[in-house]
Amino acid sequence: MAIDTCPPQKFTFSINNAFTDRLEGGNPAAVVHLPSLAALPDATLQTIAVNFNQPMTVFIAPVAHRESAVDQSTSPGTTKMARFGIRWFTPDIEVPLCGHGTLAAAAVVFRGADGAGREDLTEIRFEATSGKFLVARKVEEDRIEIDLDSETSEELSMEEDIKLRGVLAKALGRNIPVKYTGRGASHLKQYALIEVDTLELKNIKVNTDAFVSIRALLYDCGLPR
Repeated sequence: MAIDTCPPQKFTFSINNAFTDRLEGGNPAAVVHLPSLAALPDATLQTIAVNFNQPMTVFIAPVAHRESAVDQSTSPGTTKMARFGIRWFTPDIEVPLCGHGTLAAAAVVFRGADGAGREDLTEIRFEATSGKFLVARKVEEDRIEIDLDSETSEELSMEEDIKLRGVLAKALGRNIPVKYTGRGASHLKQYALIEVDTLELKNIKVNTDAFVSIRALLYDCGLPR
């Protein structure tokens, strides 16, 4: 009996934590380097994200621009920019945008961790399949910042708000006042927006297990995963 098998393929990947300088802190994302965003079918990308089982798996691929993904300008004061296609997957679905995943991908590219020797880059343009793009830049102390398009949010219904606040009380503590709960508008409906009334975010002891229950809650509220 003949069995069709796919030839093995190897891709460079890493798992990185955004918003932290500690191994156990921040928000993790897997970053996978592809020769092009069309190198693998969507179902395979989703399977890879399931296997990584990270909050976000990011796939990036260089975009050809004048026969190179990198603007080779070297004049003093000139920005050296790279262009990459980018896609973001949770273990469940592809999402149209992810900030912390993009920061993780930018850090990998800036470090030249894919072996491409891009440590001297100053700017990266990530181009999403939706046509939108995000720009990442090096700033002081080797930090990275990204430009995101501003979007609007929609308030949750009273019933949805009560349910979500119940979960937040377990996750953040009942002494943290919640000022606003909402969902993203337009193509960002899978995101929840929560505004808390405190400036001491770094001192909040978060019960991460409680946040896991938000996924089921979002189903009840009619939000995608």
